[in-house]
Amino acid sequence: MRRNDRDDIAVDASSIHIEDVGMTGTTIRLGFSRDYPDRPAFKRRSGKCWLSRTGKFCIAGLIGLGCPFDAAASIICSVNSGSPSIDLPPLKIAADAPIGQVFWHQSGISLSAGCSLATMMGSPEPAYLLRRNLDLGNGLSFMLQFDGPNHDRGSSEQIYSTDTMVKAYHFSGVPSSLTTVTTTFSLALVKTGTTVNTGQVPTFYGAGMTVATIGSGPGVADAKRNDAEFRVRNLDNVYIAASTCKVEQNSRNIIVQLPTTPVGTPSGFGSFVGSTSQSQPFSINLKCDALKPGSGGGVYLALDGTTLPSFATAGVLALTNSTASGVGVQVLRGDASSGQTPVMFGTPWRVGTFDKTAKAVSIPFQARYYQTEKQVSAGEADSTATFTLTYD
Repeated sequence: MRRNDRDDIAVDASSIHIEDVGMTGTTIRLGFSRDYPDRPAFKRRSGKCWLSRTGKFCIAGLIGLGCPFDAAASIICSVNSGSPSIDLPPLKIAADAPIGQVFWHQSGISLSAGCSLATMMGSPEPAYLLRRNLDLGNGLSFMLQFDGPNHDRGSSEQIYSTDTMVKAYHFSGVPSSLTTVTTTFSLALVKTGTTVNTGQVPTFYGAGMTVATIGSGPGVADAKRNDAEFRVRNLDNVYIAASTCKVEQNSRNIIVQLPTTPVGTPSGFGSFVGSTSQSQPFSINLKCDALKPGSGGGVYLALDGTTLPSFATAGVLALTNSTASGVGVQVLRGDASSGQTPVMFGTPWRVGTFDKTAKAVSIPFQARYYQTEKQVSAGEADSTATFTLTYD
């Protein structure tokens, strides 16, 4: 290198060396051709970049591929709006529940983040969605699925690129602006293996666990991430009960056949929104253990299904794979003698208690068609729902 007339440092072509470093890109080394006592001394470090008394220095602007420092967060994200966490409700579940049973589920969870590149040197990069390892042990796992194509449902760590390119950058620790990245996902607590221990889920989960993040791509260690996180809290609300109820064989796959119902009559079903057809009774039958030490006394049941938002409080399920329209299926709990009320889907209610001896428990329901629009079109009308048992 040589000094020019303005006492600046100019770079001879012979003082620039280009080294191919594989996956991390191309590095341009800057060195001095002779010593200047008033300039910081540069020393070679790891054969890739140089280290001065003022810190790491690497020029990559001519090639545009960045510097091969240790893998650190290339994108910095923080929660932009909405709640960054969700609190689990109290859940007491059966130790002998079958593998695959869902104990808690929530869909449409939203996470929004404001993101920027970690440095000025980087090129625009896509933001990534990261599903963390969600295995809780003892046969329990969360199952998470990001909404959108090619996003699987699972509990293992998985990373997905988004279509959102982050162009804003950080300078001196302050973002120039922020790129908004949003996602929605569903989350469920599921039985995935053999449960060995009863009692409370380990208390070290009480403060919560991170289940999903928005931020950097693959190859960045957790300790070096600056991602926007979504956490599930109050996992110590989950209790595995010793005394349980088993679902009788005749209630494990219930098909309720509603009668063929005419429409277009001047009164009755089909004549106004809120009209209903004839009800069809059905029941869920259980065989409950005798009360065991360490168990509470109550048995709770919750029904889950896709409801019509305008009629959720009326217990009306949306149709699935059907040709009819303007109608849903209303589910009522109770029978004619005990009184009937619409089911609040997703909300458990007490259906029985444990006694000193084992006993059978039968939970009655009614189902019927419910008019949801002014005009009802004839055709096949089907709905589905699932149920979950919990205990206190």
